[in-house]
Amino acid sequence: MRVLLVFAALSLSLALAAWAQPGVTLTIYNKDLMAVRETRPIELSRGVSEYRYTDVAARIDATSVTFTAPGVELLEQNFDFDLLSTEQLLKKFSGKEVEVVTDKGEVLRGDLMTSSSGGDSYYSSRQVILRLPDKSLRTFDSQHIAGMHYPTLPDGVIMTPTLRWRVNAESGGTKQAEIAYLTKGISWRADYSMVLSEESDAVLLGAWVTIDNKCGASYRDAKLKLLAGDVHHADDKVAAAMAVAYKAAAPSTEQPFEEHGLFEYHMYTLERPANVLDKETKQIELFKPTHAKATRIYEYNPQRKEDRVGVMMEFENNQANGLGMALPGGLVRVYQNDKDGAREFLGDDRIDHTPKNEKVRVRVGEAFDITVAREAKDRRRQPNNSVDTDWEVRLRNHKSQVVTVDVLDHIVGIWNLVRSNYHFEKNDAQTIEASVLCEPEREVIITYTVHTGP
Repeated sequence: MRVLLVFAALSLSLALAAWAQPGVTLTIYNKDLMAVRETRPIELSRGVSEYRYTDVAARIDATSVTFTAPGVELLEQNFDFDLLSTEQLLKKFSGKEVEVVTDKGEVLRGDLMTSSSGGDSYYSSRQVILRLPDKSLRTFDSQHIAGMHYPTLPDGVIMTPTLRWRVNAESGGTKQAEIAYLTKGISWRADYSMVLSEESDAVLLGAWVTIDNKCGASYRDAKLKLLAGDVHHADDKVAAAMAVAYKAAAPSTEQPFEEHGLFEYHMYTLERPANVLDKETKQIELFKPTHAKATRIYEYNPQRKEDRVGVMMEFENNQANGLGMALPGGLVRVYQNDKDGAREFLGDDRIDHTPKNEKVRVRVGEAFDITVAREAKDRRRQPNNSVDTDWEVRLRNHKSQVVTVDVLDHIVGIWNLVRSNYHFEKNDAQTIEASVLCEPEREVIITYTVHTGP
């Protein structure tokens, strides 16, 4: 673990050195994590002083914060998160004078004695006790309070989460400070759209990045980087190592994001600054709509749906097919234009992270015009307690063109295929598959016998 922590600290330092110009760099991960790196000029006095870094994310991991500046020694670091709220005001003004306005317009001034609540909210069955100038006590229910006036902002309450450093500077003046930290409350995903062509195997594939920011902070004109991959996150400091400096590839002038490998993951860097605001869902184009070729696949998998034939679209993620970028995992929505030109939704499916030169298969739905029925026609127990099962699959194609259906079966245990009227390939230890040609308005019968047991 010590080696990992040293590597993380070194990697984060390298990342800060790589971005030593003023500004903010955000590296957002797939699963509720972001690395923030900022370089900003700060004014310090010579000797020991305190500096406050405001507008930090509310969900920051305070143990991940690093602060460096030339000629400056960090003596102490604090994270202040006692934010201004009704709850905090009631606590801070206990025993002090406040003003209560009732729902009938009555204005009363007195010392706030105590308050109690049946919930986390100010309006959750709260009762407020006020000691009036004549020493009498008055109880108010929250539903009858129109407002409460407080004479001042109490000490120790802040408006935004704040990092507070105690530092020792060799000299006074402007210092170029580098700050980095990790925060939760933000993640990103890829959303794809695939538009099918009715008369060919061409598809139009587009992709957008969706960023959901609930970390409690806003970032303007930030350099935006998105990391795709399954990051091990046993320790937040180790995750900081994912934000290492890198040798950037030549920027693309054609696509919004430049993509490159980083360790065992892939990084996508936006080629322009972006605003990432709190409580905002933001979408940015990952790559421009691209024409590609795809194959329509019909598959019968009885363990998935016993009475339906599934329909999938499969394409090659390579440059020859107009693609070739490592595709981050996400949701693929499939559409097709109707005769009136309206774009209609056909189905959607999730894909995993897919490197270049690999196939991508998207399950769209089930075929309407291809019917299927499967039946165990006979079972025979052998003297050694093994079993022979005769299976029959009937496919009927009501489409106007010939289709090929991939017929699968998953067999558990020790088995072998005794006989069949179609050629089955053994895909793995438990799966067989046959490609069956189905003529229009014809029925195809597939039979096979499986021997299970010793």
